[in-house]
Amino acid sequence: MAWTISASGTKTATVAGSVSVSSASPGVFTIANSAVAGDMVILGGTTAPTGTTLGTVYYVAVYGLSSSAFCLCDTYAHAIACSTSNGTGIINTSSTGTAVTAAVGHILAIDESHVGTFVFEIDTSAMVLGDLVQGMVQNVTLSGGAYATAWANYWQHPQVSNHKLFPPVESDIGIRVALWQLAGTARAFPWKLTYI
Repeated sequence: MAWTISASGTKTATVAGSVSVSSASPGVFTIANSAVAGDMVILGGTTAPTGTTLGTVYYVAVYGLSSSAFCLCDTYAHAIACSTSNGTGIINTSSTGTAVTAAVGHILAIDESHVGTFVFEIDTSAMVLGDLVQGMVQNVTLSGGAYATAWANYWQHPQVSNHKLFPPVESDIGIRVALWQLAGTARAFPWKLTYI
């Protein structure tokens, strides 16, 4: 692993060559390294591993760290405290897919087995003039309660920014994400739901 040191002394991990990332949750980055827990990592390249975003700062977690592999966390504090695969801040993938919309709504994912803060992402690059799409995240507040909308948004026509990142939503009981195409022709929308 190579290091870039800023004027303030911040150490940024960069990797020359290919890194393989497991599709498990959490994703395990496999490459020879000399990282220590808490090291800052900024992902580069052309395609980010599921549950991560290119250019975003992540931190090497205590969990899974070896001279040939590591996992990532969302903050430094989480990285140095995280010693299990479901530790606070570990980047996990709940679900991914491609939704093909029609005039009816699609529940894309339901996660009732993980506790965490969930983020839903969708790619709207398939939209054309006349399309109207609604995305929604719902969660359950109390045990035995019903799903209620935590966040929703509408997009119409082609978008200037196609990467839609929903605000984080906490869930300790259940979360579900849905997509409706209210106008236009059926489209394919790649999406993912991640949690920390």
